[in-house]
This record gives sequence, C-alpha cells and structure tokens, in this order.
Amino acid sequence: MRKIIVLLICVLVLSGCSKARWRSAHMDKPVEAKRPHTLVHRVAEGETLKEIALNYFDDIDQARVIKADNKLRVEPVSGSELTLKFTNRQWQIISVRMEAINAYNSGVAAMKQGRSTDALALFRSALDIDSEFQNARYNLGLVELQLGNLDSALELLNVVQKEWPDDVQVMQARGNVLFSSDRYSEAATVFTTITRAEPKNSAALFSLARCLTELGEKKEAIKTWKKFLKVDSSSSWSKLARRYLQELEDE
Repeated sequence: MRKIIVLLICVLVLSGCSKARWRSAHMDKPVEAKRPHTLVHRVAEGETLKEIALNYFDDIDQARVIKADNKLRVEPVSGSELTLKFTNRQWQIISVRMEAINAYNSGVAAMKQGRSTDALALFRSALDIDSEFQNARYNLGLVELQLGNLDSALELLNVVQKEWPDDVQVMQARGNVLFSSDRYSEAATVFTTITRAEPKNSAALFSLARCLTELGEKKEAIKTWKKFLKVDSSSSWSKLARRYLQELEDE
C-alpha cells in the first residue's frame, strides 16, 4: 500500500535544529480475496510489516498479527503477497483510506517538487476524506511547520502523537516545532525522551544540544555536542556541531 521513502529534509532553525523526514506512500490496488474482509497485498521494494500495518490499520502493533497470519519469520520479500484480515470496522476504514491515499500521494509529490501550498491543500483533502489518516495529518503538520504556521503544526502533531505515542519521527517533528516557537525547555524534554530510547539518534542529539545551548546550560550542552560528534563526525551537521562546541568551550 505504501513504501515509506526516507527523505532527510533539513528543518533549519537558528542555524539548524534537526532533520525530519516526509512519509510517502505506495499503494497498488489490493486484490480482494474470496473470504469476506480480506485483501491480498503485494509487498513493495523495501516495505516492512510495520509500514504495512500503519497504512492499513493505523496501528503498528498489527504488524505482529500480519506476521502471524502469514506465517512469516522475517520481513516479507519484495513482490510477495500477504493476506490481510479485517474486522467489520477496519474494513470500513480501509475502504475510505484507499480513496484518501490518492490525494495523499499527490501531496507527497507536491512536497518533493517544493509546492508547499499545493501539498497543504492535498493533505487537507486526504484528511477530509479520511479523518483518521494519521500519516496525512503528520505530513500536513510538517508542511505547516515549513510555512511557519507553528500553532497549526503543533496542534496537528499533538493529535498524531496521541495516536502514536512511541513514534520517534512524530516526537522529532514536535520537538522541531517547539524549538521553532522558542519553547526550548519543552523541546529539550522531547529530544531527551528520544535519546533515551535511541542513544545514537544523531538528529535528536543535535537537536537536544541546540536546545541546551539556547537555554544556557553550558555544561550539559558541551556534553551533548560531544555525544553527537561521537555518532556523527563527518556530515555537514558535524561541522555545525564543532562550531557550537568551540564557541561554548571558548566562553
């Protein structure tokens, strides 16, 4: 149904806060199986069970169910077919989702082309069709952030975070909005949560170090910049990190 394409979009705030990625979608029209409320999904290249679960069910935990139903031990192979089973309520949702995905994919294409205003309208259209389509809400939040509509972006991402409380991408995006709003302490809390779960998450470490620098917490900021540089010592982000670190150490 979708293939998440990882595009590292640098959301630069006061010389850079962190990186965010747009969620794209891939959907071949599913083949309806003979049994009621089942579909046969053909796996796209690189597509994972978690991605399939989010697209069809808006629930990452459904990945385990899909894996069990199809007797899989590892991730599915590109081109293989998976049987997906739905309850009556889930079936109603996916019927609507399949209509909304067209506007959604057009929105992603618009973002790739830099047409933010068009993307805004298309993601809104997808949500008008399917108000539970959290990927569309997430991407809409990123567009609002890019356009500087910080209150709208945060409101959208708060809804997605409530539905997907452990999603690191959503946490990162929320942190970016808070940082952009000069709410450095709140943003630092978000990025700290990410780094505790993923100690080598370079984007979160960079963002946390930026927050601590803005808050004037020199000792912790230096410590965090050094942590970042241990994880990423060669990218363009590392050049910025060394500059911030040097400025703090020279104070």
